[in-house]
Amino acid sequence: MAIVGFVETKFHFGAVNDEASADGQFTASLHHKFGPAGATVWSRPSVQGFSVNDDDGGVGLWISKFVDHNGSHPGPFSPGIFATKCTDVFFAMDARDCIATAVFTSHVFD
Repeated sequence: MAIVGFVETKFHFGAVNDEASADGQFTASLHHKFGPAGATVWSRPSVQGFSVNDDDGGVGLWISKFVDHNGSHPGPFSPGIFATKCTDVFFAMDARDCIATAVFTSHVFD
């Protein structure tokens, strides 16, 4: 089995001393779609860098859900997933008093 392609998305997100959230934390999501036939994929998120605004700042990354020929699989999955006939991978990122850059990667196998 060889890697024949990939999808990679850079994501920049943050929450700094935000009064709208009780704990200064916000979550965002991103979606990789592989079509109705699906693909064999290895998907994982990674932090590229972050800067904190407070001593309790931090960032979290995970796969919140993926869909394959067996149906929908709710996460969280960390550090990643390997799935056959996968049609969708949903990534999530939370930021607590920080600005962060992450890369969400899905390798596609033959």
